[in-house]
Amino acid sequence: MRSKLGKLVRAGFHDRMKRRLPSFAEDREAIVPQGSRMYSSILRPGFTAYIGLQVSDKDDSFTVNLAWSPHGKYPESTMTTHDEVSKDGDCSFRLGHLFGRRQDFWWYLARTGSIWDENFTVEEDSIEMAIPRVDPYLDDVFDMIESYAVPYFEKKSTKWITFERRD
Repeated sequence: MRSKLGKLVRAGFHDRMKRRLPSFAEDREAIVPQGSRMYSSILRPGFTAYIGLQVSDKDDSFTVNLAWSPHGKYPESTMTTHDEVSKDGDCSFRLGHLFGRRQDFWWYLARTGSIWDENFTVEEDSIEMAIPRVDPYLDDVFDMIESYAVPYFEKKSTKWITFERRD
């Protein structure tokens, strides 16, 4: 993501986390790709939920990673789906798996297109065209988080605690 857009997206994401999901705090110990941010909240003893912003290093897009863990640290296991538990007993997936066609989903701030010349040049929307998309896209992301991720975490944490007590 271009630097100016990345700064706007990270700042807007952080502000919305503080305002709309105040129980989540930035988790600086989580190992995430450069330029990304991770936030965590202990929903119940033995159940920590994670919401993370991941910006693309290839284009002007971003996605949201979700995870939960009984270990109190961001899962280092590979991404799963929302209903799979890794061998380490945690789960990590993208927000897009909770809505729509249940797949990986990225928000594209700038559209790209190919110019059919001898070099197959790729052209991207200007920064000026992309900047006005930041706030509406982040609002959409947080509507999705509140509609899908928060209820998922609440349900999963309740089931996880119940499951743990049976053992």
